[in-house]
Amino acid sequence: MYINSPISKKELSQRKLEEYSKYAKVIIEGRKNPIWFIEEFFGVKLFDYQKWCLMNTWSRPFVLWLMCRGAGKTVDAAVYYQAKLLLIPNYKVYISALTLAQSIETFKKLEDLALQ
Repeated sequence: MYINSPISKKELSQRKLEEYSKYAKVIIEGRKNPIWFIEEFFGVKLFDYQKWCLMNTWSRPFVLWLMCRGAGKTVDAAVYYQAKLLLIPNYKVYISALTLAQSIETFKKLEDLALQ
């Protein structure tokens, strides 16, 4: 005899548990290797110096990037913010720059990558 009892709202089905397990593995791997996560999920191909900057920035609380013109600071900042927001719970980003136009440019780049 088989008794079928419906799953309550608090219980998870085996299918949902497997989906959450896959999601958790991607998040854990993304936290270990953010360069892989950025290139795989955002589709942004980074140069070696950008990868080096992002890896050295990933675990530091305060960072200053000093790069020349055309080095891709805005793209670096956009993918860094986006990866941190997706991989770290309760992470907050405040974009501040010398001028309003620079802050808006960084936010627009972040928005463009998110909508891509």
